[in-house]
Amino acid sequence: MNAIILAAGVGHRMINLTKQTNKTLLPIGGVPMIERTIQYLKQAGIEDITVVTGHKKELFMPLKEKYAVQLIYNKKYSVYNSLYSLKLVLNKLEDTFVIHGDVVLFKNFFMRQMNASTLYTIFKNPKGVPMMKIHKDEQYRLKQVEMCSVNERITTFLGICYFTKEDSEMIKKYYETSITEKKLRDYKGELETELLPLLSDRMVVHHVDNRYAMEINVMDDYYQACIKYENFWKP
Repeated sequence: MNAIILAAGVGHRMINLTKQTNKTLLPIGGVPMIERTIQYLKQAGIEDITVVTGHKKELFMPLKEKYAVQLIYNKKYSVYNSLYSLKLVLNKLEDTFVIHGDVVLFKNFFMRQMNASTLYTIFKNPKGVPMMKIHKDEQYRLKQVEMCSVNERITTFLGICYFTKEDSEMIKKYYETSITEKKLRDYKGELETELLPLLSDRMVVHHVDNRYAMEINVMDDYYQACIKYENFWKP
């Protein structure tokens, strides 16, 4: 089992904070959010960790030195979307966690026995920001992914997926046949909106309590994560 962390993006919705750093390196309780994820992966016995960098790539070197993670530079991070970041490391896709670097975790979700490809979800109010709404069936299998920008609480993607080796092979073949230059350049094109429908009915949906995790999309998310740490998780 291994892990791929996607951390190339600029973080345009938080540009006041990300001019001088990468969003994934913003601290929560004094620890960069991506570093806490790496710590949890290591605790779960996952040693093979690859981080796809882009914006402010030089700032990730301390993580390489401290945790022996592999750094892969996406030099086209300002032009292409996350589909391209994953394309750079398709050779690493096996029994693999694919994680957004801007996920904040307060609990280790990587200790579970993984028997099927899994999509992690949380409740969130998009507040007008385009976001994935996840639909599942009675057996907790993924049924549908749709983009929406409503102002109400929805079940949305947390930023963590697990792919079995069999499903990883499906993804690799899909890249060969269906991922075009246009899709790589589409600003609205995201890895999950393209790949998750491919695995509909094959993926298990695992819902996470909002106390234990969140994904940082806008400034308010970051401030709320800091408050959550101070109120509930600070030792």
